[in-house]
Amino acid sequence: MFKVQESYRERIDRFSVEENKYRKYSLYCLWLKLTTFLGCCVSLYAIHPNYASYQIIIPVIFLLGYVVFFVFDAECCSRSKTLRKKIKVCSDELAGMEGDYTAFANGKEFVNPQHPYSIDLDIFGPDSLFHRLNRTVTRHGSTVLAEKLMKLPDSKDVVIQNQEAIKELAALIDWRISFLTVDYMTGNLDGLSQHLVKHKYNTLSFATYLSYFSIGLTLLSLILGVFGFISFSFFGLMLTLQLIFASFVSKTQKKANNHINVLHKEYAGYLNIMKKIHVIEFKSEKLKAISNDLFGKKDSSMAAFKKLSTLLNLFDIRGSEIMYLLLNGLFLFDIFLIKEFTKWKEDHLPHIDKWLRAIGELDALVSLSTYAYNHPQNHYAHILTNDTSDNIITAHNVCHPFLNREQAIPNDFTLKKGNIAIVTGANMAGKSTFLRTIGITYLLASTGVPVCAEEFSCSLVSLFSSMRTTDNLCNNVSYFQAEILRLKQLTEYLTQHSHTLVILDEILKGTNSKDKLNGSILFLDSVSSLNMSGIIATHDLELAQHYEMQKDKFRNYCFEIELSDNIAYSYKITEGIAQNMNASYLLRNIFSPLHKNRKL
Repeated sequence: MFKVQESYRERIDRFSVEENKYRKYSLYCLWLKLTTFLGCCVSLYAIHPNYASYQIIIPVIFLLGYVVFFVFDAECCSRSKTLRKKIKVCSDELAGMEGDYTAFANGKEFVNPQHPYSIDLDIFGPDSLFHRLNRTVTRHGSTVLAEKLMKLPDSKDVVIQNQEAIKELAALIDWRISFLTVDYMTGNLDGLSQHLVKHKYNTLSFATYLSYFSIGLTLLSLILGVFGFISFSFFGLMLTLQLIFASFVSKTQKKANNHINVLHKEYAGYLNIMKKIHVIEFKSEKLKAISNDLFGKKDSSMAAFKKLSTLLNLFDIRGSEIMYLLLNGLFLFDIFLIKEFTKWKEDHLPHIDKWLRAIGELDALVSLSTYAYNHPQNHYAHILTNDTSDNIITAHNVCHPFLNREQAIPNDFTLKKGNIAIVTGANMAGKSTFLRTIGITYLLASTGVPVCAEEFSCSLVSLFSSMRTTDNLCNNVSYFQAEILRLKQLTEYLTQHSHTLVILDEILKGTNSKDKLNGSILFLDSVSSLNMSGIIATHDLELAQHYEMQKDKFRNYCFEIELSDNIAYSYKITEGIAQNMNASYLLRNIFSPLHKNRKL
């Protein structure tokens, strides 16, 4: 990770030097523009009394110099602005590597308490997984990234394609930094396109051939009138008739113009993104497919935008009254312009959803690849096929990705298909953290992202967890009722999916110990017959002892502690049932001074 931080710092230094250079150039240009402008004014004033045609050369030279310096200054300002954005991108990454993610959106809008696992595994919200991963520059990219974290793939090929794309993008650090300088796009281009697909324009379809005839007759009357073969009044009549024809579509023209303006503004924001994608030739299968979706020969997004820009310019040209009279009086300009926009609509709007999805997919992959680059100590998971592997998970030295890698205690763990691991241990011994470690590592591995483990293999199954059940006073739902509803949701989920990895933290916490034990046994006996593998954390040692002899289905693991003057926490998972608990021990240490004072 130190090398990654150094690479960002080196780029910040390099970008800062370049940005200072262009700022100096811009300052020089300011003085040069002022000098050439004053030179132009003074030279014009000097030649005014005794004007000669050759003397105009001097102010023209000053004027050309002003134009050159103006253009160069604009280019310097643009480059300086881009470099400042690159510096911010690198600075934000350095801050993120230090644990400060305030520069990135946390995805709180995607929080869903009914989702099978996102609440328990801290997927969305402040300091969440999404918060750590998200670098998206488009609304569609944020949505695609959230979808990747909420819906696990069921195909090994999909994961491998994601891994290859992430590896390729992770190596393209300068291209990714450039990509991330794009201003965030919050527009609703897809919604607008769907609206316009349904919208019909009054284009006087009956007048296609009549329009050509009318234009030809008008131009012919103009030519004949110029040469004196007919009266100019006939040309005036045809001009008036054509303006009347054009007025029939005036309302349609205004609507079309407004639509093109909005489309152009929305689309212009994506143009910078498409330009950055267009200049690079990808190698991985997934990235090449994205590029093909955007720049295919038949429906190229770049070609569509250029055509849209041309149409907008044409609408702007006929904006003045004089140009309106000339263009419509001679050529019925508005009628044919609306027809061109209608044709553009038919040719390109149906593809906008595909283009935006492709941009969103690449945007999400850039975020995932940035995470991969920032964590070079992580490793890509090996994806197993369900029909050839007996294991759901095999992990070696796995850690929670939120923890400091140097301080985290790694663990090894294997979960066989159809088995349920019962994890016991004292409070604060590491049970819940371990459950979240397995869950979030499994999620990252399925997404194609390198995980915080030396080795990690997994089969692709569904995922369901129940670790943070809460009551809801507004809906009159008690804590125990919320637990029952979540377990019911789990049971229904298991019946609807082929195989599921289940992660539970303390079943039935909201009832007494005896009822809790009997209810937990009833629950585990019922769900163990379904297509599931599970990891269950519990303080109930009797539950673990109950299944001690059923090792073909249940395996006991524990996080043991050592009780002495100070409790020693190993945070290492081992096989067996925990022997030491710490609640009474800690309470005795808290209340023993009170008892001593009472004796005194």
